[in-house]
Amino acid sequence: MSLKQHRFVFSLIALAVFTVTARAQVGSLRGTVGLRQPDGKEVALADAAVDAFRIDLPGLYKTKTNAQGEFVYAGLPYVGTYVIAVSAPGTKPAMRANVKAGREEQFHLVLEPGDGRRITSEEAKAAAADARNTSPVNGAETLDQLKNRIFRAGNSAIVEKNYDQAIKLFEEGVSLFPQEVAFLANLSFALRFRGLERYNSALNARNDDAREQLMAAAKNDFQKAAESATRATDAIKLEPIPENEGERNRLHSTKLNVLTGRLEALRLVVSFVDASVATKALAALDDYLAAEDDPWRKVKAQNDIGLMLLQSKNINLATEHFRRMLVQDQNNLDAVAGFGLALFETGNLGKASEAGAYLQKFVDEASPDHPMKARVIAALQTLKSRR
Repeated sequence: MSLKQHRFVFSLIALAVFTVTARAQVGSLRGTVGLRQPDGKEVALADAAVDAFRIDLPGLYKTKTNAQGEFVYAGLPYVGTYVIAVSAPGTKPAMRANVKAGREEQFHLVLEPGDGRRITSEEAKAAAADARNTSPVNGAETLDQLKNRIFRAGNSAIVEKNYDQAIKLFEEGVSLFPQEVAFLANLSFALRFRGLERYNSALNARNDDAREQLMAAAKNDFQKAAESATRATDAIKLEPIPENEGERNRLHSTKLNVLTGRLEALRLVVSFVDASVATKALAALDDYLAAEDDPWRKVKAQNDIGLMLLQSKNINLATEHFRRMLVQDQNNLDAVAGFGLALFETGNLGKASEAGAYLQKFVDEASPDHPMKARVIAALQTLKSRR
């Protein structure tokens, strides 16, 4: 069964809060390549290999010059720092270090006769380091500029569902700014959704080895997402309460989204990784409920956590959880069904009558298309067959 079929709804609130822009942060990188003739004149060089080595993160982009000696990369990550390396048979390679995409700058490189070798990644990195030590390119970057650059690029990667790239960027942000709530929260978000993709891919895998590898990777993502979300929660709890009302409201909104992210990450861990940490998910639920003002969202979160407890076979916790929900609202049909199913799952014959009463109440009152209907009916039929 795909995770999309589970009655877990993974909120996109965190993305809405932390996303700066939905436009892809990419830019073009273009230039020309010439060949120095024996007489000193320069001619355009066609079919020259042009390698753009990304220096701030691993990456290599390849292209060639056209008949006019021109090259262009239409969509390199804007946030990246590159070394352009050009080579061709019978020439000495040339480089341009610490290049940025999307700056509307055109580069021109000239090759001299040589052995035709190609620049390696190590040589490109060394050239970039030498250039940084001599003269900064495009000006020095402040810490705030660096933070915003990584942040925008990471969010753009999330919007594009390029979770690998987003995770790399937010991990870089966390390494540089360990207490930055936005980096920690969005890293958790990206890990969570990459885990969901991997989980669904595992379910559709055609062989056992692939299935096991994808499943293990998904579970690892869920675990890391919970860890990052917990760090984000710890960090935001240290934030001082602003005196300005508008700032207080913004902090509250951010805190609510961080708490939502932690709750969702822990719900995944309990459901698919480690059922024994259910008490942590319940504690995260309490934190969330204390911050949430919307009654509907509160009830929904309680229902979903109750289903998590049932799915993970934390039956005693599920029983008490749904019992408390019924004290709050005895007409909450999700809680009625959940409590009945929890009693049923105990296997205690002494509770069979009470379980049947709650399950029957749900069947009688819930709409035909309620997602729990089939499960409740099956449990009710099993109880009746035991009489």
